[in-house]
Amino acid sequence: MFAVLLVVMLTGLGAAGSRLGAMLEPIYWNSSNHLLSGWGYSITVELDDKVDIVCPRVFNRSRQDPQYNTLYQVQEEGYVHCDASQGKMLLRCDKPFQDNRFTMLFQEFSPSPFGLEFKPGRDYFYISTSTSELGGLDNKVGGNCRNGMRLKITVNQQTNIIPPVENTSESSHYVVDLTPNSIPREDTPDPGGGGSSTQANNPDNELLRPPDANAGTRLRLDLTTAAIFTSVQLILSL
Repeated sequence: MFAVLLVVMLTGLGAAGSRLGAMLEPIYWNSSNHLLSGWGYSITVELDDKVDIVCPRVFNRSRQDPQYNTLYQVQEEGYVHCDASQGKMLLRCDKPFQDNRFTMLFQEFSPSPFGLEFKPGRDYFYISTSTSELGGLDNKVGGNCRNGMRLKITVNQQTNIIPPVENTSESSHYVVDLTPNSIPREDTPDPGGGGSSTQANNPDNELLRPPDANAGTRLRLDLTTAAIFTSVQLILSL
């Protein structure tokens, strides 16, 4: 239990500055979708966005003709020439009377070795070479791709950019140094050799120094350490 809570705390701290992905409008993967015509449909996404590729469901068999299609991820050459022979099948729309969809998460690194990964600034290509008929479901060349069933997804280059932290080390503010060694004593000999100094009694002569540029960082680290230590104590007391 302690390990799980600690992972959750650290994950929350690490994700505090990251962008929360958006759920995009679903894309209905069938030849009657007007978006999938001509040279197909193109969208631009951000990392951590999600989109559903949906196989349209048939509710009334007497009024709707079922369509059978596949979704392949291909290289740009396969996208241009409508060739899925070297592609990766992601979705198979072969059950038109049931809900069926593929949720695409645009993540840069996938925890699964079979998951999809997306890099900022790159394009990704998807096609269907099926013919909408059950017998042409596994067709690999041509098919509905030639009528516009192709999808191009561009991952935005400006994704999850964290603005630089302003450098405040050259601040014009000063603080009074009140450490014992910084305030001259009354019996301090005059460097010129003429009796004792009276600088300690004159506030106009107090020594000034620039602030410590790392003080804020150390304070944040101390507060973070104290918060984690307190959380650990509470967990152990349960």
